[in-house]
Amino acid sequence: LPEYYEWRTRSGCYFCFYQRKAEWIGLAERHPELFERAVAIERGPSTPASHACAFETSLILATSPEAVRRDKIEAGQEYPETAHIWRDMLGRAPQPDGPRPIRLTEMWSSWSDNGVRGDPRDATAELGQAMLEAGGRELAQIVAELRDRPLLHSRREPQQPRG
Repeated sequence: LPEYYEWRTRSGCYFCFYQRKAEWIGLAERHPELFERAVAIERGPSTPASHACAFETSLILATSPEAVRRDKIEAGQEYPETAHIWRDMLGRAPQPDGPRPIRLTEMWSSWSDNGVRGDPRDATAELGQAMLEAGGRELAQIVAELRDRPLLHSRREPQQPRG
């Protein structure tokens, strides 16, 4: 088993918002630098992470700042949220310990005039860099885990194609 199962109950990003309290404590004790990065991302902009938001704009500021037209940045409109219907690509619920969302895809033009969800005015290159580094480390762990995982074979006999 991978080393992180000593203190985690499942695989996942170290900055996953669905971690249990014990997993946050284990992260803080075993990897304080990753814990600090996770806290920085968690404390990132409080506006929803969605399309053209502070998180996406931060990623672009970190990688291609010349592509960001700062004079055009404006907040998006509010998405009508309910207990089970909300959007945040980082998995943050509007209420702590609230229910998980259902996936409801509605036409963006039915509630947005500019296509923005969230507020890109809070974006920083530093947040984008922290997110890139966190994602890169997590991707490396996923690749290593897949590389080391034995290839499982079907327990059934292969079926012959029909006629």
